[in-house]
Amino acid sequence: MAEEHGLSPAQRPVNTLADLVAPHRIAPSGDLDASAEAITDGRLSLSWQDYVDAVSATALALQQRDVQVGDRVMIRMLKSIGSFVAVHAVLRVGAVVVPVDPLAPADHAISVATDAGANVALVDVRSRRELESLDAQLAHLVDVVVEADSSSTPAPVELSASDPAYIIYTSGSTGRPKGIVHTHASALAYAAAAATEYALDRSDRFANIAPLQFDQSTFELYTAPLVGGAVVVVSDAMLRFPASLSALIESERVTVWYSVPFVLNQLVERGAAAERDLSALRWVLFGGEAFDAERLAALRAQVRNATISNVYGPAEVNQCTRFDIAPGDPLDADIPIGGAWSVAELRVCDPDDVTMAFDAEGTGRLLVHSTTAMDGYW
Repeated sequence: MAEEHGLSPAQRPVNTLADLVAPHRIAPSGDLDASAEAITDGRLSLSWQDYVDAVSATALALQQRDVQVGDRVMIRMLKSIGSFVAVHAVLRVGAVVVPVDPLAPADHAISVATDAGANVALVDVRSRRELESLDAQLAHLVDVVVEADSSSTPAPVELSASDPAYIIYTSGSTGRPKGIVHTHASALAYAAAAATEYALDRSDRFANIAPLQFDQSTFELYTAPLVGGAVVVVSDAMLRFPASLSALIESERVTVWYSVPFVLNQLVERGAAAERDLSALRWVLFGGEAFDAERLAALRAQVRNATISNVYGPAEVNQCTRFDIAPGDPLDADIPIGGAWSVAELRVCDPDDVTMAFDAEGTGRLLVHSTTAMDGYW
């Protein structure tokens, strides 16, 4: 994985997601500047040294609850610096991240934990209070350590790129929720492809809009640390106040944004975007639903330096297409999903016979083959 994307093993040894936030990357011979900013919420800021220390301390707390390689660990936390620490701590011990919606009823979390076979959960204060009164399926509720020193050293684990890394559950809108299993390899393939496709590097600052249980969040979770960029966490509370959100994007000089169109519409309509300096934004990615062209035109007027990209891909493959609209490009009434990006192959087939591919234009079933594809359903 590392060699394929120009990441020399000697300089950037990232072979699994556990390596993304590991001590060797901030060592004197590592590729990350330990003093550089890794993550902020606009109030608290952690350097890479601080962040690695927090991940190590939380990973050690998991191992003290006997979490082993391959165990599923549920994360039920409001979006925060702590929720990012939680994800990377689970990965550091070789366990499997199972994020759930912290705003959904607690019974939902218990249902997911039962299905995934998780008996440990990383929680914030709110979730701890709600889960403690429910099912004993969760034997351990573990608090995340955000501020720590370098004394915590979790035991090393043996991991393979083919091991499962995270399980994201579907909404269940078409039936029972399904767990989509991604491996370290598929997640890193996505992170590396995104870094290459969008020319991302350590100078970039990524806005984190999506919650953990939504697959868009994997962009900031894994691509940002892969390239050494900083993450600006946008809290769930701030999303309800678009003017505060635009102020944060301005003050933190965010360069990369990825969200559903609804959030971008709110930013333009209620976020006082015209009063902000959003010139640092160079990529605005959207996905998950169609974007009305008239609303998109209003957005372009506020982010004049940004290339806007329509990202398509179900959680099963992370991403498979892109359609870019550079500053000054004409804007069509219908925004297409574009063509295959570099690590995907697409084929349009007869809806009733997938062995029959179309040689010309037609309406059919879209098949995707990609290194970013899931391992399967749980």
